[in-house]
Amino acid sequence: MSIIDFLKSNNHEQVAEAKSLLCVLPPAKIESELLALSRDSDPSVRAWAVLIAGELLPNQIERLAKPLLDDPVPSIRWHACELLHFNYCYSSSGKILLILLNDDDPVVRSRAAWALGDLGGLELIPQMSQAAESDTGVNHVDMPIREVILESIEQIRQRCNPDATSVGS
Repeated sequence: MSIIDFLKSNNHEQVAEAKSLLCVLPPAKIESELLALSRDSDPSVRAWAVLIAGELLPNQIERLAKPLLDDPVPSIRWHACELLHFNYCYSSSGKILLILLNDDDPVVRSRAAWALGDLGGLELIPQMSQAAESDTGVNHVDMPIREVILESIEQIRQRCNPDATSVGS
């Protein structure tokens, strides 16, 4: 079986096999393979490709994950936000803000808000505040997204200006 066949199986053991096949390749070949796989027509292949890239190519994750913020499948956008967040891809904060403001899926918006707490700067707070006022959705644990946004705003303030202690200040 080929790498793509293993990923299409959506079976964790076969995905591990795909990862081991990738690991024996030179880094440039791993990157080109995962880039191609992250653009595959099959959503599970795209999702696995970006998740594997997060493990094997953390220095390339922004290049691989950022385009997936526009993916039509919500779970892939969610994973892209997560990987950009956990790999501290600060330059993706503007694109993640657009997800928070415009995504139809409340779970994806919540994930974007959470990522912005660590990646965003003070300049994003006005738009995040507007989103908090208008977002009526709830995330996967029934937490209002506006609360996630407000917590992220507070986190940005604490990180960027430790003297600011409340959302209203």
